[in-house]
Amino acid sequence: MPFKLVRTDITTMKVDAVVHSVSLESQGTDSAAYERAGAGRFPARKRKIGRIEEGEAEITSAFSLSVKYIIHTAGPVWQGGGCGETAKVRRCYENSLRLARKHGCKSIALPLICGGATGYPQQEVVEIALSAISDFLDQTEMMVYLVFLESFALPGSLFRKVEAYIRQHYGAKRTPEEAAVFQRGVSGPALGGRRKLSGPSGDKDFSGNPMVYGMRMAREAVPEELESQTLLQSRSQEKEARRSLEDAVAQIGETFQQRLLRLIDERSMTDVEVYKRANLDRKLFSKIRCNVRYRPKKMTAIALAVALRLNLDETKDLLSRAELALSPSSKFDLIIEYFIDREVYDIYTINLALFQHEEPLLGES
Repeated sequence: MPFKLVRTDITTMKVDAVVHSVSLESQGTDSAAYERAGAGRFPARKRKIGRIEEGEAEITSAFSLSVKYIIHTAGPVWQGGGCGETAKVRRCYENSLRLARKHGCKSIALPLICGGATGYPQQEVVEIALSAISDFLDQTEMMVYLVFLESFALPGSLFRKVEAYIRQHYGAKRTPEEAAVFQRGVSGPALGGRRKLSGPSGDKDFSGNPMVYGMRMAREAVPEELESQTLLQSRSQEKEARRSLEDAVAQIGETFQQRLLRLIDERSMTDVEVYKRANLDRKLFSKIRCNVRYRPKKMTAIALAVALRLNLDETKDLLSRAELALSPSSKFDLIIEYFIDREVYDIYTINLALFQHEEPLLGES
């Protein structure tokens, strides 16, 4: 997948470049990053760069870090929103990503810029990051990680609504049909146990399944002259059932790949639009297109449904083509249903909610 949310120490990431965000007040005093890069050599290279203006970015070698480059960018301090802070934060992402592309990077890890002690509203910081990264990935093939601190909690009313929805629906394991069947099973006679049953041969005590006993009674009640006729009818029915099965198999419906490609054509979308909106790698999408029997993972199938903006019934139908389903007893599935039912098809927003609940992200292959 080209974009992924993670909680980890950014200096341990196995990528081509990591981004180090500072404010003009600190200008590079993140000792953890610098010490791991090489406490003796790195500060001298950083001083050579000089002052980085807000929204700008510079690149240096990473020295002892297991990456090729460190990209330095300067985020603004929050001053109430009237001093161009939003535009500056966005430029931090844009300039960092452009530098990575210019230097041939295939992967990059960025922190949540201004998500720390700058006083910036957390929800706005997250929205800026997703918007800037999304726009960049529309034009470029690169693996991008947005790295959160372990203690960071995603803010906003959206996530409170998701939480409420999950609390209301999580664990509702039975559909109305399942509940009716369950109720009939509870209220009906229990199987097994000793009971007195009467039949053509008189009363009998029977310990075991009464269904078996009923079959025995039925055989006793059938006259001998009808037994062979019944057997012939049974064999005829078996042959008819086999023919019906063969007919059904011969008329098997579309595979997942066939239905997917038809939906793409019906919506006049391109492959590039679909796999980018689904947060999928181009190579993975090519595998799907080239294999009529392709069996996707659930995260991949749902990501494609989101990219195609399918409603809930259409999503369930597409999943069924891969022998997949949504379950009311799955937190992951409930989050997906919440967003699709409300026609929220931004995969990064959905992934944020999944990330908050430590669920798999859409697009993972």
